[in-house]
Amino acid sequence: DLRTLERASRLQPNNVETLLRLAETELTLKQYEDALVTLSDITKVDPRNPDAYYLLSQAFLETGDTARAIKSVEEATEIDPDFTDAFIKMGQLLFAKGLPRAGQYFDAAVAIDPEDAIALHAKADYLRDNDQLNEAISAYRAASLADRQYVAGHFNAGLLYLELDSLQPALIEFNLVIKNDPVHIRGFFFRGYTKEKLGQMEAACKDYDVALRFAPDYQLAMDGYARMGCQ
Repeated sequence: DLRTLERASRLQPNNVETLLRLAETELTLKQYEDALVTLSDITKVDPRNPDAYYLLSQAFLETGDTARAIKSVEEATEIDPDFTDAFIKMGQLLFAKGLPRAGQYFDAAVAIDPEDAIALHAKADYLRDNDQLNEAISAYRAASLADRQYVAGHFNAGLLYLELDSLQPALIEFNLVIKNDPVHIRGFFFRGYTKEKLGQMEAACKDYDVALRFAPDYQLAMDGYARMGCQ
């Protein structure tokens, strides 16, 4: 806990691992000023510690200093060119500022490991928010193909196909969601909704029914069940 880590850091003030754990705990507890002090201590002991700069970016972001948050996470990417999370965070911060080079950082995150589902998903989110929906679908699908347990990619691809009114491709994605996660409540609802739009009324009711058995107060499924007059 916090007190144990504080005591350990006083006994070993140059132990970077202990200081990093202390900083993470302080950030979790929203003790941002304390975290900044701890992280500053780390950079004095180890001036090229990428984790310290990554956490510094989080602390600066939480205290409203976006410029220093960007500078810190950029430092992390320069120190460790394989730091996927830092490249993703850099892309997200730049995109939030409306800066065009954000995409380069998502590309770099994927390039570190093209099979990294988290990096692919982050790039897909960026493409989606940039209204590049077909490219986003490809990246979401790649995320789930890289890791079959990662159904969020298929799910988001299905949602975007729905947005594009591409109903059969959407149905395929929601089928994959349910195949790989048989208790995915929203997967059942949106597969049912897709079937409803396709005119497959009985099949739609079955999916709404399953969603409601898992979550009896799921409003979207309740509305669909009532709208369809399901029995």
